[in-house]
Amino acid sequence: MKGAPEQIVQRCSTIYVNGADVPLTAQWVDKFHTAYETLGGLGERVLGFCDKYVKYPSNYVFDADKANFPMNELRFVGLISLIDPPRPNVPSAIIKCRQAGIRVAMVTGDHPTTAKAIARIIGLISDDSLTPDELEKIRAATPANFSLRLVDNITSFV
Repeated sequence: MKGAPEQIVQRCSTIYVNGADVPLTAQWVDKFHTAYETLGGLGERVLGFCDKYVKYPSNYVFDADKANFPMNELRFVGLISLIDPPRPNVPSAIIKCRQAGIRVAMVTGDHPTTAKAIARIIGLISDDSLTPDELEKIRAATPANFSLRLVDNITSFV
């Protein structure tokens, strides 16, 4: 199975390491998140992969809509990252739009870390810009009576 890494790893109970299946411990999940965030931070799209050995008759019809096969207790086998660079004319188009008074926004299904890296690469945001998720974490961690004006003035362009 392949898909969004955070979804794939949630379905797994073991991980394939050096030719053997080992329990997917919190330590392995932390390593997974570090690798995932590192690759996403480079602007790469990341896919997670898992598998499970199953034994069915040769004429068995697998149906993804009915999920008539195991979907949990899978084995995590790895991550693959893909470079899908923005088109070369995107940064200059953003500059021209801003000069014309157009506010540019990026809508994506990418993981927030990947989206932020791509937005930085194309000049849509600066290094210190915040994603909506990061902004919400700051708001949630800020006491109601403390620096609300500062937090409310933070703008996110991702």
